Amino acid sequence: MQTLEYLNYDEEVDHLTIYKSDEDIDTNIDNGLVILSLNKKRDIIGVEFMGAFRNFNIPLKILENLESCKVLVKYIPQNQMIIINVYLKSHNKESPIIFSSHTDLGDDAFVTEFECSSAA
Repeated sequence: MQTLEYLNYDEEVDHLTIYKSDEDIDTNIDNGLVILSLNKKRDIIGVEFMGAFRNFNIPLKILENLESCKVLVKYIPQNQMIIINVYLKSHNKESPIIFSSHTDLGDDAFVTEFECSSAA
């Protein structure tokens, strides 16, 4: 399991960012609500949620007091479907984000797991 090094909520733009800070981003896939960041090997190294409160109904108390998260990304090539499950943790409470989208990431199925903690 990879450890991601950055978890941040920017309340001014209602933007939740999760990424591995020691990886270089080669490309982004933006569907309007979620941006996936990929490295040169096409591994997912970051996820950004636009409108975390407004679009995904994450309680502000959770977003403003983030401690850690767990992320599971699953890709099903037959359907060109990506499914993202995020569990945000704040003060011993968890709040989920579940997002799916038709996205072509190639012919190989994969599952990627992240763990992250908030920026110091």
